[in-house]
Amino acid sequence: MPPRPHGPAVTLITGAANGIARQFARDLLAEGDRRLVLCDLDLDGLEAAFGDTPAQLRRLDVSSLAAWRDVVGGVVEEHGRIDAVCNIAGVLTPGWIWEIDDRQIDLQVDVNVKGVLYGSKVAAEQMVSQGWGHIVNMASLAGIAYTPGNAIYGATKHAVRGFSVSIACELRERGVAVSTVCPGVVDTQMLDDQIDRDEAAVTFLTGTPLTTGQVSTLLQDVLRDRPVEACLPNAASAKLMNAAPGLAVRAYRVIAARGQRAAAHLRARRA
Repeated sequence: MPPRPHGPAVTLITGAANGIARQFARDLLAEGDRRLVLCDLDLDGLEAAFGDTPAQLRRLDVSSLAAWRDVVGGVVEEHGRIDAVCNIAGVLTPGWIWEIDDRQIDLQVDVNVKGVLYGSKVAAEQMVSQGWGHIVNMASLAGIAYTPGNAIYGATKHAVRGFSVSIACELRERGVAVSTVCPGVVDTQMLDDQIDRDEAAVTFLTGTPLTTGQVSTLLQDVLRDRPVEACLPNAASAKLMNAAPGLAVRAYRVIAARGQRAAAHLRARRA
């Protein structure tokens, strides 16, 4: 396999107009040792956040395979390679399965699952060809444990985690690393969308919400160390719940009550 060329790593980040990805991009820009291609469906938001930086800004509908090919193809045409693709764009809509709007199911699957599958596929095509690369996919602790009240979101993140570990096996011997990142609840718009919803109580069991800065630091460590999986906080309790689904279902009411108390405490702290 050819060695990776010297010089700043060409790094593409999705969802960069908001939340975790925006913070991550800002932190990488401060480091100054990467060529950043920042993508989002909201190009105006990208311009507002990064219009005065050296980052390249691209509108990208992650649920479109054709759009992915267009953006990645343009990056490779300009830079001759792509070193890292970070699939961070995501959406969440809480709701009981018998009440959630059909369109919200489609949106979460399109962005959270198809966006990662398409982005990983197009990245892998180029990276296998060039002989190196790193794909970073954002899952969640909701992709390890069960998430009643957020069942669609949890399903999408289980899909991301399972897919990512599978392609990590496929790509390892071809010089391409795949990392899955699984944070707990983070203080972003997603938290705001859940904090007043009893359906989302289990979300708040991971304790004090993480900051975007904490997750950005984790992502920077992932870019450096290239682990198969990185979780924040420790995922032991989530994995224990996943290992005993019958017990988890029987204990749901107790667990949900704890989550509701945690959410109420957080609301009081914000008031």
